[in-house]
Amino acid sequence: MIPLEETLYGIWKLFNDDTGLRTACGATNRIVKGLRRPDSLLNPSVTVDVPFSLYDDIAGNNAMRRTAKAPTMVNLYADLEENGAFDVPRLSTMAAACHSIVAVSKPTIAGASVHRMGTLEVAGPVFDRARPEEAYLALSVGWWITDDA
Repeated sequence: MIPLEETLYGIWKLFNDDTGLRTACGATNRIVKGLRRPDSLLNPSVTVDVPFSLYDDIAGNNAMRRTAKAPTMVNLYADLEENGAFDVPRLSTMAAACHSIVAVSKPTIAGASVHRMGTLEVAGPVFDRARPEEAYLALSVGWWITDDA
């Protein structure tokens, strides 16, 4: 079985270790695990999440099967421009860095082999109603993961 925490950590580390994406964020520690940006995290920032609930077994255990598609949500956050417009240059730079990561790299997950699905879907940019001073771009990436055991 492929543990989900190892899956999330491996995928997050892939994005967090990329110099281009960290540079686009403008500071260190702005790429975090989770679906939503914590209030304490300044923009521009990135969240990386694997929806655990998709893999709960019948007993509610968070463990993937021996072979699974790991959908990954990557959200890119940026403050709006002073005129209220999307910060398209910043979001585009961040999205391009994510595209490069997915195109040439794959995460390392303990006890598992990872294969790229070749999918990178983009939605947005979208205004965040909960945070009217920011917008986000949502990326969806697919990985095929097999248990090495």
